[in-house]
Amino acid sequence: AMAEGARTVKGLDEEKGNAGRVEVRHDSANLKAQAYYARTDKDFNNPGAYINQGRGEAGGRLEYRLSPKTTIKAQALRTEDATTGSVIDGAEVTLRHQLRESLTLEVGLRHAAQKGAAPAVPAVDGGPPPQPMPDDVNTVRARVTGAVPGVKGASVYAEGEVDVSDAQRKVIAAGGEYQLNEKSRVY
Repeated sequence: AMAEGARTVKGLDEEKGNAGRVEVRHDSANLKAQAYYARTDKDFNNPGAYINQGRGEAGGRLEYRLSPKTTIKAQALRTEDATTGSVIDGAEVTLRHQLRESLTLEVGLRHAAQKGAAPAVPAVDGGPPPQPMPDDVNTVRARVTGAVPGVKGASVYAEGEVDVSDAQRKVIAAGGEYQLNEKSRVY
């Protein structure tokens, strides 16, 4: 477990801003888990901090090995703009099964919801303004990944994801990956 706090004081008016973060981790043979929470107030001013002023971030990941070939993964995320109250919540659950030594299948569910008048994601200097997403998105997805025979370090995949409320909103994708060396790969 880890916890940290910070305080900034800025300007002649001595505007004070506070920030805090807590994180816990677990790692054992069949279970890996992580959870974190971080928050800054609107007057926290530290350009080197990983979280901007006036933000709240929370999330967690869980990976549990059900059997030598089957793993379930869950992930949740919450991001908020503390000044406007806008929030994005997201969660995903995926079941991954190794069909053969070089072939895996993933099936999963994903949920995302946005609340508030302004986008909860901050703007990036020089970039376009963040676009609001639909208020609520629920999808089902599947992905098959396999090694390329005879090409060490190469794999290909095909995946599909569709919104359960609007079948017109979908993603169909195919791609590949090649491991150049221990620290480099091409997608």
